[in-house]
Amino acid sequence: MKLLLNIKEDELKKQYRLTDAEIKTLEHTISGLTRKQVADILNVSLHTVKTHLESVYRKLKVHNKIEVVLKFIDINLCLLLIIINTLIEI
Repeated sequence: MKLLLNIKEDELKKQYRLTDAEIKTLEHTISGLTRKQVADILNVSLHTVKTHLESVYRKLKVHNKIEVVLKFIDINLCLLLIIINTLIEI
């Protein structure tokens, strides 16, 4: 499953040590759902959603979901530049 801008779950788990629950919470959050909606979908408490998001933000070294999106955009831009440079060298 892809999370955002082609960042895969296994990459998130390996590089940032995110748990499955944190990834699911993050997916729903960055899709625009409220914490309450995420809690309802995942069948967990609002407190659990808050705890997962705090953990995600700490692990990603960001402060909110906007910074998460910007971080993934930066990662993908870097990957795109590497691919372009590789193609130019060929």
